Amino acid sequence: MNALLEEAKFKPPPTAKEEHESYIKGMTVHRLNHVEIIKAAKESTTPYKYYNEVTGTASSASGINKKRMVHIASEIAGLSADLPVEWYSGIYVRVDEDRPDVLKACIIAPEGTPYENGCFEFDILLPLDYPNVPPKVQIITTNHGSVRFNPNLYNGGKVCLSLLGTWSGPGWIPGTSTLLQVLLSIQSLIFVDKPYFNEPGYNASCASQQKQSDTYDRQIRAATLKVAMLGQMQKPSPLFEDCMNDHFRLKKRRILEQLDEWEALEEKNDKSYSGALVAGGGIRSTHKIVKEICDEIRNVYDPKEVDSDDEDAIRYNDYPNYCRITGADAKQTSS
Repeated sequence: MNALLEEAKFKPPPTAKEEHESYIKGMTVHRLNHVEIIKAAKESTTPYKYYNEVTGTASSASGINKKRMVHIASEIAGLSADLPVEWYSGIYVRVDEDRPDVLKACIIAPEGTPYENGCFEFDILLPLDYPNVPPKVQIITTNHGSVRFNPNLYNGGKVCLSLLGTWSGPGWIPGTSTLLQVLLSIQSLIFVDKPYFNEPGYNASCASQQKQSDTYDRQIRAATLKVAMLGQMQKPSPLFEDCMNDHFRLKKRRILEQLDEWEALEEKNDKSYSGALVAGGGIRSTHKIVKEICDEIRNVYDPKEVDSDDEDAIRYNDYPNYCRITGADAKQTSS
């Protein structure tokens, strides 16, 4: 591994196009994987919100309608080709090996939003009446229930979306609506650039509410940095660990730029912040708080003390050279 990194140092850094292509290629392998979700929940290695429901008698595998399962299998097959994997954002899904109605999703939030590059995990259950009823979905990335990331994402896990029947607007249409639509709606309608205005009745043309929105954005940016970025780097969700590691590794340059940009935004607006949370969103944000979190992320990328023989310790390190080495390549060259 060390010899390969030394050799890579003499190569020029990748162009933006090469970087984007490398990211998409590296992340595509994580788009859809079959894993042991129920077993992991049983062994307490990763939580699953609907564990008690899926292990109950009424929803045991032996009692599942075959026609329903054929429909689910067809939808999942479509996900393997249709889930978006792009530089600016992506959606990744895990399906239980024995129960395809038991799923998890990770949405890497879009650029240009206060959620940018954050990894947000969701638990999903397709009920016994699916597809005649919508999926059940809860957000897991809440820092143990302490952070509310959006008016539509409660810190208790609730996801408010009209397709799910938990929000006003066009609802679930049996035979037409799909799980993919739900995931795309969360990505595009919830992880938005001005999330404060997702709350009904708030007026984007009102100066005072625009000011509140700006403060809300600051709170969400701070929470994204702490929970959905640093938290996922230090302790990634077990079933998405490879996906998250590759995301942060392959986007190191952009994320370091993002830290500088968000830190500068916070410094510029620091004096205008009262300290009270607006609309209960995110976490308290000051320039000092944001700088400390950003510095922690920078230290994950470039630790002051690194064991040169520890592959895990350098998995985010040595950009842009190490980002050209896939996980498989790294293991082969280190053996």
